[in-house]
Amino acid sequence: MKTLRNPALGNTLPIIGLIVVLLIIAACIARGFVSPGNILNLMRLAAPLGIICIGQTLVILSAGVDLSVGSVAILINIVAANLLQGEDARNPMALLACLAVAVAVGLVNGIAVAWVRINPFVMTLAMSSVVQGAALVYSGGAAGGAASPLVKYLGVGTLFGMPVAMLIWIV
Repeated sequence: MKTLRNPALGNTLPIIGLIVVLLIIAACIARGFVSPGNILNLMRLAAPLGIICIGQTLVILSAGVDLSVGSVAILINIVAANLLQGEDARNPMALLACLAVAVAVGLVNGIAVAWVRINPFVMTLAMSSVVQGAALVYSGGAAGGAASPLVKYLGVGTLFGMPVAMLIWIV
């Protein structure tokens, strides 16, 4: 039986075919789904996950796994919103604090996996729970703070009609 596999593409050809079929089905079900505005909106919404996936790809290429990424992203958003309080002047401080938190979590994961020899799956799964708990304690279980105008622009702004978040993802 002949398969759709192409040695240069690996398993991507069937995946691309599945995506095309799903897009056709979505276009038939929801008339405005393939409109330029909706496609740009989907790209803007997918950009943060796409940026995270770039880092996760590097982890996977090195034969690792990191299940704490989502929890760290949530904690960073909570910390950023609380530190920014809607003011652009606080951007550098919030950026440094968020980087410090992410690096600290990554350092603990790395030390535990590389030196203590804890299985990466187990370590990052446990760290995910720890980080979720830290986010709950830090936020008190309630949303607080506000994004600064610059952060809002990076998240939902447009440049030449394209979502800025999507352009950051592409770059």
